[in-house]
Amino acid sequence: MPAEAFDATIAAARDQLQRFTAEIAVVDVIKMGDIVSFGVRVTNLSGHKFPTGFPARRAFVQVVVKDSAGTEVFTSGAFDAT
Repeated sequence: MPAEAFDATIAAARDQLQRFTAEIAVVDVIKMGDIVSFGVRVTNLSGHKFPTGFPARRAFVQVVVKDSAGTEVFTSGAFDAT
């Protein structure tokens, strides 16, 4: 395979994984006073390429909720020092 074809294949794979891996949507938002609940729907667009990783195939979703002033009031799924 010529180097150009190999490079084109790499570029196409990167494009798919960066732009067409999954769709994520916030669904069923319910606000009762100061409490907000919602679901998160993840739709796999790339078959067996998502999720990926070694040794376990996992995907993590980080959720950040901000108030109307842009101040973070809740975070779930964020990485920490451990």
